[in-house]
Amino acid sequence: MANASSVRKMLTMLGALECLTIGFLESDALAAQQAGGVQAGEPKFRLVRSVSGSKGSLQGGQYVIEDPRDSFYIPADTKITVYFEWEGPLGLHHVEGIRKNPDGKVVSLSDVDYQSKQKRFGIYFSVPILENVPTGLWSIEARVDGELAGTHAFQILASPRPASAGPVRVLLAPGEIYKRAMGATVNVEALGPDREALARGSGFFVADNIILTGFENIDSATNLQVTLTDGGRAEVEGVLMASRTDDWALLKVQAPKTTPLTIAPAKSWQVGDRCFALDEPQDNNRTIADGNITGERNFPEIGERLDLSFGLQPPASGSPLLNEYGEAIGMVVVRSMLPGSKSLDLMRSGIGLAYPGNLYGADSPFRFQGELAIPLTDIQLKSADSPTTPLSQLSSSGQFTPLLAGFENILRGTVARRVIRKGSDWEPVDQKFQYSHADGQIVVFITWRMQNKVKGMASLHLYGLSGLLVATSRPSKFSLSKGQMSYMTYPLDVSKLPAGTYRVDLMMDATPVWRTFIRVVD
Repeated sequence: MANASSVRKMLTMLGALECLTIGFLESDALAAQQAGGVQAGEPKFRLVRSVSGSKGSLQGGQYVIEDPRDSFYIPADTKITVYFEWEGPLGLHHVEGIRKNPDGKVVSLSDVDYQSKQKRFGIYFSVPILENVPTGLWSIEARVDGELAGTHAFQILASPRPASAGPVRVLLAPGEIYKRAMGATVNVEALGPDREALARGSGFFVADNIILTGFENIDSATNLQVTLTDGGRAEVEGVLMASRTDDWALLKVQAPKTTPLTIAPAKSWQVGDRCFALDEPQDNNRTIADGNITGERNFPEIGERLDLSFGLQPPASGSPLLNEYGEAIGMVVVRSMLPGSKSLDLMRSGIGLAYPGNLYGADSPFRFQGELAIPLTDIQLKSADSPTTPLSQLSSSGQFTPLLAGFENILRGTVARRVIRKGSDWEPVDQKFQYSHADGQIVVFITWRMQNKVKGMASLHLYGLSGLLVATSRPSKFSLSKGQMSYMTYPLDVSKLPAGTYRVDLMMDATPVWRTFIRVVD
């Protein structure tokens, strides 16, 4: 077992990341590629990443393993470097590295006390490989303040190193990742029939003349306007492929020069990995954001999503999610939980509280806003030579969400279990997003304050998230004059609806004038 004289300790400050380097001066070797679990309960230290290779260096304030791999060969490889990175509390920490041979026996222990001044910190172990080192599966355990904070398993082989085992990918500094992302990212603006702006989001080149963006960024559009990083425009020829529920669309464009991002190998990410995205806190001002993949979930109606440790502003929706190699692993989405919900933003410009009150509650699906990404493994990339679909066809086939019109006449709108009388007013009771079959009949409650005279037939239309019509209510006559104010309820029986999420449109004749979403559960 190593003693204090066999350990060389060196402390290096790396700006936002502090790194402790421990070199073992022993005759055997240790390495690892994949990190294991941490102890159950509520660990103080979360393993962000761990990686091993034959060489590492400081690049842009970050320690980088230049040839990440988990197999090492005698005599071609002469050194192994293993790097751990954690997030944990500030202060003085006791770090231990415990090496185990292929028989599972502890062969050495090295430790150091380290004063962490940043939330994220790391160490790397560098060990020479001698020709007489035992071959087989080795491991290293890292402990911080006595807590198991990471375990690696790797192999040392006494055989020639295959040609394919050489360096494949190089970790990039955040500045280089930002540069690559900026070169590929574009603004995507949805325009209405009079070329009025409906919505603005982001997209990025995944191949020459092919842009990936969120379906929410093109929904309801009559025309699309794509602006490149240099301010130039790309002409949109059509949609190569799209998924309304999965929230992605591939656009074919004509651009003078494109710089596509490299797509990461399928399933090359794991929970805990560091990741990057471009935020847009101000128009045309993109900044880099970084964090971690904190989980993965599969939603029955909309597919797989990655949970992120950071949120982004709505214009960043559709921007790439990148790994530390600068490769695209996903696409950040903001309104992905409710396909078509971006159309609600138009009601924010109306008079009063037309925006649906039932979406403000604790059960609102927008609590995930800006914290999800779609993995690129779920997206079917197409060739630019493939046929395209015009926007008008997506609209006529029901894949687009119809634009709202006439919502300026609505002072307030919501969904509730019931309404009660309070003096001369009516008030909704138990406004919420989610209802059960046991709730039976609920009500859509609308307060009209007419800006103009309207006469027609009013009805409710229910749609699934795919955009298909599920049910309609019986139409009722509607006639209000300019300046008139009126309360109206529209009953909605959820007792027999299949469990799922629905878009609820209040129709005036054939035109939707107000909209919300509800979820029905058993």
